[in-house]
Amino acid sequence: MINTKKHSYRRWGKHFGQFLLVLIPFFLLWWTFRQVSVEQIWVTLRQLSIAQILTWFLFNFALVVMMTGRWWLILRTLGHHLPYLALTRYRLASFAVSYFTPGPQFGGEPIQVFALRQLHDIPGTTGTASVGLDKLLELIVNFSFLVFGISIALIGAWLPTEWRNSGLVFGLGLLAFPLTYLILMFAGRKPLNKLIDCLPGKIAQNWISIALRNVEVEMSAFCIKHPRTVFLATMISLSIWVGMVFEYWMLTHFLGLQLSFVQVISALTAARLALLTPLPGGLGALESTQVLALQTLGFEPAYGISISLLIRLRDIIIGSVGFLGIVSILDWQQVRN
Repeated sequence: MINTKKHSYRRWGKHFGQFLLVLIPFFLLWWTFRQVSVEQIWVTLRQLSIAQILTWFLFNFALVVMMTGRWWLILRTLGHHLPYLALTRYRLASFAVSYFTPGPQFGGEPIQVFALRQLHDIPGTTGTASVGLDKLLELIVNFSFLVFGISIALIGAWLPTEWRNSGLVFGLGLLAFPLTYLILMFAGRKPLNKLIDCLPGKIAQNWISIALRNVEVEMSAFCIKHPRTVFLATMISLSIWVGMVFEYWMLTHFLGLQLSFVQVISALTAARLALLTPLPGGLGALESTQVLALQTLGFEPAYGISISLLIRLRDIIIGSVGFLGIVSILDWQQVRN
């Protein structure tokens, strides 16, 4: 009877959590679009010309292609000279899965590993290690930007007082995990292996645990043998962030806003934090944070909604292209079989 009750509570808790994931985005969207009329949004968006929209989309396309550089470099260093555009297609497929499913922009990485294994005969551990290292370096630079962005927001003093210290602590906490892990990789330590050693015997010896052990060994060996590649990959990440800051400034400039460097960094940081929420594509969180950020910076909420809608349109288009990439990967896999 007690076990039945516990099982019932767990099922209720699971369903309640799923209900919240559905309810929260709709509540945030309802709150956001209460701030301004559709007419005001349309007036704001009408300021964009066709040439400006095309310029913005082309620049975003260049950034998407550039994001593959880090992974391409890692694989090339490992001796796998794969076509750059093919890897870009695999990354877009991964983005589609991560963007349209609940979670903070993760979940599509197995698609990349699958493509490497099925289409290029790269061993699963090597493919997973390349994707894992690529993601690790991405996280370090992403969270470093968040710490930088929150610090800039503190200097600009636009964050509410109660958010300031907690926001910086949150950003530093996010950065601490991947950065510490990378440092341990360079030191030849294998924290994941140590953690697996602490698990019960059957779990520690199953195929998943063994695969994770081998992946971590390859990642650690790569960091020790190829520090120059790790440095160059990090520089690629930093270049991408410079491009993303410019892209956000470009969009606001096309909408007629004159934002300072501090304001651009602050608003972009709010957008990136929204994407860390466990909602598909940060739905609702992106829209509400952009309205709050632009309002706090002294601009009309219509600008915040317009910016979020354009970002949402861009990501949906990229994600849709990514789904076409998934189809092409599966088609090629069937042809090879």
